[in-house]
Amino acid sequence: MWKAARDRKGQALVEFALILPAIIFLLMAIMEGGRILSAYLELQSVARDCARYASIRCTVANVPEAQVETWVSDTLRPYINGRLTSLQDTRLTVEFVRSTNGMSEVWVELTLKYSLNVVTPIISDLTGNPVTLTSRLIMRSE
Repeated sequence: MWKAARDRKGQALVEFALILPAIIFLLMAIMEGGRILSAYLELQSVARDCARYASIRCTVANVPEAQVETWVSDTLRPYINGRLTSLQDTRLTVEFVRSTNGMSEVWVELTLKYSLNVVTPIISDLTGNPVTLTSRLIMRSE
């Protein structure tokens, strides 16, 4: 009887060694997924705030169509950079389009693209590195 008990002494250790890589992979995937979700939520929030800002300010300032690009780089881009908390502004791409529908309505479209580096080795092989997060908002100027 004692001999049978001694033979199973290392069984738990072997089972733990077999399941440990799966547990570590699952934990790394959860952490990396949390990082990606956090960055996406911040990008969405910044895009919403800045699209609203652009829909009001670009129309109120009566920016001519030829000067919209200058307005974006001089006014909108610093406003966007000021709203970022955990994202790096150097990895952010801003696309801005202002259009009219032929009537008196003016629409602005703001697209923010952020290049997020995946730091977990196995996850980066599965998702590709970097992951591009995109947020696009269209608002009517008031």
